[in-house]
Amino acid sequence: MGGDELRGGDFYRRTERLMRMDDSAWRRHANPLSVYSRFTCLPLIALAVWSRVWIGWWAIVPLLLALIWTFASPRLFGALASLDN
Repeated sequence: MGGDELRGGDFYRRTERLMRMDDSAWRRHANPLSVYSRFTCLPLIALAVWSRVWIGWWAIVPLLLALIWTFASPRLFGALASLDN
């Protein structure tokens, strides 16, 4: 295991590939609306996992929906005209 892997560089590149975050997706993700919508991802996943107490294995359905939302969220909004603030 190299030093870059220990610092997480390789992990982040693999995660980026898994989420299919190319340059276009990153530009759309820079949109403030995309950022705000991402704040909903962790609570939705936590609620889906917690819902297993109420609905048993059917909790997989809200979990999958939350994961789909996590994947779709940065792609729903258009890229900004400029990143200069």
